[in-house]
Amino acid sequence: MLIPFIILGNAVIAYGYVRGCYYTNWAQYRQGEGKFLPEDIPEGLCTHILYSFAKVDESNQPIPFEWNDEDTNWSKGMYSRVTKLKESDPELKILLSYGDYNSGSTFTAIAKSADKRKNFIESAIAFLRKNKFDGFSLDWENPIGVALEHGELVKVSIIAFICKIQNCRNIWATF
Repeated sequence: MLIPFIILGNAVIAYGYVRGCYYTNWAQYRQGEGKFLPEDIPEGLCTHILYSFAKVDESNQPIPFEWNDEDTNWSKGMYSRVTKLKESDPELKILLSYGDYNSGSTFTAIAKSADKRKNFIESAIAFLRKNKFDGFSLDWENPIGVALEHGELVKVSIIAFICKIQNCRNIWATF
């Protein structure tokens, strides 16, 4: 979860504050007054929206979480609907959250391998650009591993992961 703090830390400098809003893709399925769509987010309420979720497939490629996240020939997807909010609020930043409660082993495998980290980060950048997101958060809720080994793995992996992300800023600009 350090990635959003890097991005949000830069926003504090620019705006003086961050008002982050977490939008869950399952809010669309609620019944009655509980149903909540991207268009229901009041303009000006958020400086940042974190859209949850996208997931990572077996080859460490980011993919949509829900059947209707991406556009189809017959409808606008949820990604387009949430990023459309930037048209009326150009300062708004929208981040895509990768992961969920069950993604711990996927992220642990990515974190353990320099090649997998590189592949994931580069493909994540392309996926974010394609879907018009401003950045991403990593929702690594349940890291998998034996306690002592895991503690070291997390320390080393987070540092390597953040360094890779910082190096990818140049790649990000080319997409």
